[in-house]
Amino acid sequence: MKYSFFGTCANDYDQFFGCLETMLGQSLIPKQIILINSGEEDIKDKILKNFSNKKVQLVYIFKKLSRVRALNIAIDLSDAEYSFRFDSRARFASNYAQNALAILKDEKIRAS
Repeated sequence: MKYSFFGTCANDYDQFFGCLETMLGQSLIPKQIILINSGEEDIKDKILKNFSNKKVQLVYIFKKLSRVRALNIAIDLSDAEYSFRFDSRARFASNYAQNALAILKDEKIRAS
């Protein structure tokens, strides 16, 4: 089942890298991670340096926006069947996506 993470960061970069580690550490790998950076510093090079999982597509945009506008852009960019929102403070247990997708799949079957 394909899924994505989407979200924003704004000047809380150290916290974002902790969040990124937990997204990349999922037992079920995401299709893509979409990050809209609305902060003061472009961190693309730092992300690419730490971004070793080539199976995951990274969509990165650095643009001065409100956090709400940045979040709306991130949502619009996701084309996965399921998408999980994050912000830089978020942390995910390694089985978070697998468990959430199992529940969503079960709900979808019951609704059919």
